[in-house]
Amino acid sequence: MTRASGVKETCNMEMNRIFLAVAALLVAAACSNKTPASFNAMGDEVVIVEADYPGGDVPATVRALSAKMAPSTVQKAPGDRYIFMVKASEKDRLVADLLEEKLPMVTVFEHPFYNFNREKSTGEAPQKLLSHAVMTCNMVEDPVKQAEYLDYHARQGELFPEVAQGFARAGYEQVLVFRDGRRLMLVISFPQGCSLSELDPLTTKDNPRVDVWNAIMAGYQENIDTPGEAPWMMFEPF
Repeated sequence: MTRASGVKETCNMEMNRIFLAVAALLVAAACSNKTPASFNAMGDEVVIVEADYPGGDVPATVRALSAKMAPSTVQKAPGDRYIFMVKASEKDRLVADLLEEKLPMVTVFEHPFYNFNREKSTGEAPQKLLSHAVMTCNMVEDPVKQAEYLDYHARQGELFPEVAQGFARAGYEQVLVFRDGRRLMLVISFPQGCSLSELDPLTTKDNPRVDVWNAIMAGYQENIDTPGEAPWMMFEPF
């Protein structure tokens, strides 16, 4: 290696170190202390179980389950949809409990097709206390476009490495995307005490390629209830 190339490599390493240090300060500024969460499963350990409870009243099953589960792992969306975020080893017991309720629909989302992991991406030790933002939408009906959407995610590191860089800068510990047919389920895990609204702008700060990615992806997504509305529907902690 020549002296010039060695100096360049040293400069690049120093710039990466500074970038991560600044990112850590930005994340810390957006966070505050809150009640700890204990659910920190990663990747294929995570399963999302969605149950539809028609009728409007909060079911006793949901109250009982939420009382013994970690914060933000039981969430609700409009239309009496509830999701339960559990480890894979707990899935069968939960599904059995829900099926006993004779619900019209119980859907299991497992084995994410997309998995951003901050520790693998940056080498930094993971946060121990996490909160989880969960969203859902549909892929468009066109099978060709569905295949393109999945391919984009499979090759994101090659085509849009800036997306993972943005996730790391925002302090996201994990971003998972699951599918069941056309339905997509997105889970963003981030340090306890932070909010998604504060962290998400950091993914695009000085990083316009993330905006390009988001614009492309929007062409493959639609709202599960009302086509034409914003595609992603947010669940809220119960």
